[in-house]
Amino acid sequence: MIKTLFEALGLPAFVPYLIALLLAVGGLYGVYHMGESDERMRWQLKESQALIAANEQILNLKNQKYDLEQQHKQDMATATAAHVKEIENVQNQANLAIDRVRAGTLKLRIPTLRPTSCAGASSGASASLSGSEQAATSELSTEAAEFLIGEAKRADQIVSQLNACQAILNQERVQPIFNINTHSTGELK
Repeated sequence: MIKTLFEALGLPAFVPYLIALLLAVGGLYGVYHMGESDERMRWQLKESQALIAANEQILNLKNQKYDLEQQHKQDMATATAAHVKEIENVQNQANLAIDRVRAGTLKLRIPTLRPTSCAGASSGASASLSGSEQAATSELSTEAAEFLIGEAKRADQIVSQLNACQAILNQERVQPIFNINTHSTGELK
């Protein structure tokens, strides 16, 4: 019947075969295109899954970094509070010592050497020392004692600052580094 239709239209006999061939080629092209689309979708799915995994890793690292920063802030606040308290203690001890010097309840003395020919020298003390000198002490003036206590306070404050710096450095050395697991191919786990 199709053959008679083509004959009635005056078309050559090979036209139905040509149409069948074109339909077959069109069908193959359609199947190829669908396969190509399917492969593209599979590739996009794989890439999307890799992107999701990478974003999860980034989020985990950001959270880990945030937690470490918060811990670091807390540690720094604790170290700062301890340092401030230590400085206050040094200041209070120095003020107490200065008050005691001014009240006369604390006397600072320094060793001096005096010749044995001085009046009031005991013969027992001079026998224990060699030569013509013996040990004695001399009381410092209030101003000199205050100056020395102030210098001791300043030195204690410097030691406190150095101890705080050393504690911070030691803490930085033991701070964990971000844990990024990678294969030899460079892919994130």
